[in-house]
Amino acid sequence: MMKGRHQYTESAQWFWPRTEAAWHKLRKPDITATSAASLFGVSPYMTPFDMFHRMAGNVEVVIEESERMLWGKRLQNAIAEGVCADHGWEIVDGYQFLYARSKEFPGMGASPDYIIRDPANPELGLGGLEIKNVDLFVAKDNWTDEEA
Repeated sequence: MMKGRHQYTESAQWFWPRTEAAWHKLRKPDITATSAASLFGVSPYMTPFDMFHRMAGNVEVVIEESERMLWGKRLQNAIAEGVCADHGWEIVDGYQFLYARSKEFPGMGASPDYIIRDPANPELGLGGLEIKNVDLFVAKDNWTDEEA
């Protein structure tokens, strides 16, 4: 079984930066899931204009971690382990600053929460597992069934 630091796909270059600051630096020139929604005008956090200026280095945005964000991080591993246990999957890599940059599409990157595999179906190869944990009030007020 493959565990640890590997180039998981040939179409991306994989990185394991040691610090959050280094992870942010890697992500800065790329369009990631965080910024992609702004390209389509559906991000509640950033307009296409904001994204342009962030990527151009004209604006530096620092988001202070809220208590909700802190608890989401704290619970993420337990949720991932529980989901994997329920489905018989294995976590191959869950490094907190894992980053992949596309070789096929320059400027596109991703920070998967977990790389997983299904031992019962090895022909499926590796997969990504994303964990989003929100509190009841955020889910009730801001998420629809189609988004969950």
